[in-house]
Amino acid sequence: MNEHSSQQTVLVIDDEKPVRQVLSTLLSDLADVALADSGESGLALANALIPDLILLDISMPEMDGFEVCRQLKQAPEVSHIPVIFITGKEGADDEERGLKLGAVDFIRKPLYPSIVRFRVTNVLRMQQINRELERLASTDPLTGANNRRQFMTVGQNELLRSRRYKHPLSILMLDIDHFKAINDKFGHGIGDDALKAAVRTFLHALRAEDTLGRIGGEEFAAVLPETDIKNAGILAERLRDAISKVKIDTPEGDLTFTVSIGASEITPDDDDILLVLERADKLLYEAKESGRNRVICG
Repeated sequence: MNEHSSQQTVLVIDDEKPVRQVLSTLLSDLADVALADSGESGLALANALIPDLILLDISMPEMDGFEVCRQLKQAPEVSHIPVIFITGKEGADDEERGLKLGAVDFIRKPLYPSIVRFRVTNVLRMQQINRELERLASTDPLTGANNRRQFMTVGQNELLRSRRYKHPLSILMLDIDHFKAINDKFGHGIGDDALKAAVRTFLHALRAEDTLGRIGGEEFAAVLPETDIKNAGILAERLRDAISKVKIDTPEGDLTFTVSIGASEITPDDDDILLVLERADKLLYEAKESGRNRVICG
C-alpha cells in the first residue's frame, strides 16, 4: 500500500462477493479498503471505522443502499462521509433519488477500472483538502496547538459531557513567566522558539485525552477530562517541572524559562466553559503575584 493507506479508508458495502473483491483490488493502492456484505454490517463498520468514503450498492436484500444512506445521513457521527452509489440499473430515477439522499456520485455496473479509480480518487483528494482546511481553521499557525476558537469548542463539549455523566473535569491556565523580557532580550524570533518549545513540552507531558489550546500571546489552557482538582494539580506540577528543564540555544547563551499555572475543577453550577476558565485565570494571576513558577489550585 502507498502513503494514502495509513490516512484514508474506503468502505465497500455490497452483497456480491465478486464486486467486493474487484473493488478491493482496484482501490488497495489508494486507501485501506474495508468490506461489508450487507447494509446492516455496513452501518456497523461505518460507525466503527468512520471511513473517508463509502461505496454503496443500491440493490441489496433486507436493507437496500437507499435505506443505508438515509440512516448514515441521519447519524451525526457519520453524516459527513461521502457516499458513491453503485448501481446496475440504467435511467435517471435511481440517480435522482440517491442525490437527494446526499450521495456525491454514481458508479455503474459493469465496473470499468479507470472510471472507478478516477471517481474514487477525486473524492479522496477532496476529503484530504477539506481535512487540511479544517486543520488550518482550528490550529494556531505558530505553535500547532489548538487555536482559541477550537479550544473553546472542545472545552464546552467536554464540560457538557462531564455534567451529563457526572464525571470530574478540570481546566489549567498556563502562562510563560516574564515573556516580554524574553522578547526584549533575545528578540521575537527566539520568543517564538520559546512558545513552540513550550507547546512541544506541554503536549509531551499531557495525556492523549487532554486538549491544549493557545488562548493568546504566551497564555495557554488545557482541558483535563476525568480529572479532579487533586490530580489536576499533580499534572500541572509535572508541566511546570518539565518547562523548567527546557533549554533553547541562542547567540546570547542558553535561554531557560518557567511557567505559572492556575487549576480549577468544574462545579455542578457551571454550564459554560468560560466560567471555569475565569476561575483558573484568577488562580493563574495569584500564581504570578505570589512569585511565579508555581501552581495554584482552587
